[in-house]
Amino acid sequence: MNRKAQSIFLSLVKKYVVFVLLIILSLALTFIFIIYQINTSAEKGNIPKITSASIVRSDYENIYTKDIEDIQGWVEILDANMNVIFTKGTKKDAYYKYSEQDMINTLNMDSTSKYLGTLQKFKSHNGKELYCLVKYPSDAFKLQFNLKKFPYETGSIIYNNLIKGCVFFLLLSITNIVLFSIWTSKKINKPLMELTKGITTMTDGNYDTKLEFKAEKEFAAIRDSFNYMTEKLKTTEEEKERIQQSRNRILIDLSHDIRTPISTIQCFSKALDEGLIEDQDKKQRYYHTIYTKCGRVSELINDLFEFVKLESTDYKPLLVESDFCEFIREIITEFYDEMEEKKYKLEICIPEREIVIAFDENIMNRAISNLLCNALKYNTEGTKLRIEIKELSSTVLLEIGDNGSGIPKHIQDIIFDPFVRGDEARKSDGGTGLGLAIAKKIVEKHNGKLELYTNNNGEKTTFTITLNKHKCTDC
Repeated sequence: MNRKAQSIFLSLVKKYVVFVLLIILSLALTFIFIIYQINTSAEKGNIPKITSASIVRSDYENIYTKDIEDIQGWVEILDANMNVIFTKGTKKDAYYKYSEQDMINTLNMDSTSKYLGTLQKFKSHNGKELYCLVKYPSDAFKLQFNLKKFPYETGSIIYNNLIKGCVFFLLLSITNIVLFSIWTSKKINKPLMELTKGITTMTDGNYDTKLEFKAEKEFAAIRDSFNYMTEKLKTTEEEKERIQQSRNRILIDLSHDIRTPISTIQCFSKALDEGLIEDQDKKQRYYHTIYTKCGRVSELINDLFEFVKLESTDYKPLLVESDFCEFIREIITEFYDEMEEKKYKLEICIPEREIVIAFDENIMNRAISNLLCNALKYNTEGTKLRIEIKELSSTVLLEIGDNGSGIPKHIQDIIFDPFVRGDEARKSDGGTGLGLAIAKKIVEKHNGKLELYTNNNGEKTTFTITLNKHKCTDC
């Protein structure tokens, strides 16, 4: 299971915390580097010898004092009783014997003594225990020392190592900045490059493009929106292709359905015009055929006009609140004589109470009439026909079912497409093939659904219209 993506803000905060930690680490490494360089310089003898530990030797008469004298200091050799027995350099104080307190003041870097020093115990060449005391003015060397007053060699070494440390820190900082920038830009550039690539691919017409990358919450939202958009575009493109194919098929079917009666009208009219038909009964049959074919062409054109009108997104039904039950009763009355003539067994289940919903009576009458016309046209005598209204919590269902001939299986999925007929042969009196397509469009204009069910509870064909019970606010 994927973890929830974090936001860019939180991601950047984490990265900046890492960056600060790297800078702190760089400072620590720089300090270690400077100490190491100073120690290395000391081991190589580059650091001036200004402490007692660095100059002490058993033959103290030959002790090295140049670096000490360069900072106005001197060297004293003390016996075990802290008496001065030897000096080298210019002694600037009057101490020739040190008490315990005097020595503490001399060695304490924080004291206010004028002269400070360092002490180192050693043995002379004849085995006597002696002390080497290095003294210098207190303002020349304290804990917070002044480099300007040090010998040139000492100051230059410290300065050089500090400069090396600064360069070392600068190089570490630049490296951190470069690596941090690469790391951050990679996290941002990768999703941007994927998005750019996806947009380019989609622009070329490939709507199967899917973006798959891990990223922060904001980029993940863009990724998911892009994938949703491509899916919608793909669906739209497929729907557009389907509509185009449907329109092409409609044009082909329309030209076929119009050409047949027009050809008949043209041929019969020509025969009558040229006086080729002399028999009066035959002439009458020709006139009747021409009249019938003209009526069929007119019916086809009217249905086609109705279908195109309903397909328009600008067309809105005129919704009026009315009793749906009484409305269905009136339609059944219109078809009652025809149903009785075909000896249909009617089963009408309509509630006695009112069910008031908003609908356009004119076009809804057309939709339901088309369903009843189909039931009468394609079923044999004695068919059982059920018309039932069911009221649910938020919808109203109208069911029209029969146990008649049924709908061929190969056209059940396309029964609501234009020019699809229940009979396979295109007979001249077989209807326009637009009835169910118009009915579906009408119901959909009411935000409802028209569905077909087959072999439902003993019924071979059941059409169900589902309408919402919402009130009309614009009535």
